[in-house]
Amino acid sequence: MVSFAKTPSTPGIVNLPQDRGEKPDSTQAHLPNAMQASVGVDESENEYSSVGPMLRFVVIFAVVAVLLTLGCDSGGSPPTAPPGSTCGGYPDWQTSPYVLPYPVGRAHRVSQGNCTHQSHQGTLRYSFDLEMPFGSVVTAARDGVVIGLRIGQPAGSCGLTASNWIQLEHADGIYSEYIHLEQFGNLVEIGDTVLAGDPIARTGDTGDVGSFPHVHFDLTPCGSNLACDTLPVTFRNTSPNPAGLVENVVYEALPYSR
Repeated sequence: MVSFAKTPSTPGIVNLPQDRGEKPDSTQAHLPNAMQASVGVDESENEYSSVGPMLRFVVIFAVVAVLLTLGCDSGGSPPTAPPGSTCGGYPDWQTSPYVLPYPVGRAHRVSQGNCTHQSHQGTLRYSFDLEMPFGSVVTAARDGVVIGLRIGQPAGSCGLTASNWIQLEHADGIYSEYIHLEQFGNLVEIGDTVLAGDPIARTGDTGDVGSFPHVHFDLTPCGSNLACDTLPVTFRNTSPNPAGLVENVVYEALPYSR
């Protein structure tokens, strides 16, 4: 655990020591099929007949270790950004229509920011991972309508598309997406109208979360962060974030006017 203290002169923000231990939240390789190892040793003719069973044990142990290592925290490559691509074009944070997607008074660390060398590249480059314990409440970042959700994936689900998620559509046709949610952890239904700050779901261990609990948040103009680019976003109810939220910094959700 990393301890931290708020800086009184900068409400809503806490700087932490650099920690690159966060695993990518949006990638997953196909795990190899179960492997079988056999070693043919004629025990009747070989005085070292115990080598056969021992070698089989070593091979099987190695395969199991590899599978456990892959798990949900490892995987294939997400869509990658073209060489030289950078993040920019952020809207004014003070007039942003978006607020942090968690309740006022709560503070969470950005475990992965924009344009990283991890999974937030290509179409996913303007995504944020916000570190939250499993079961944390996720709130609407802006007024909108619930147009899609998936809630049936069980805890431990692995894969690029294995998450539970909720999607909101906003008045200007932009979609916000909230990913890695608890099985049946939705607090809204399709067709519901929500206001910024309304509880919509709880976080969960679905879709390559592994031992790094977080919610993935992004905006898109098309409703799919794999079909079109995510969009730069800032938040008006926290400390200054003119270039979006900064990785490895804790942001507190401050009171705001609607």
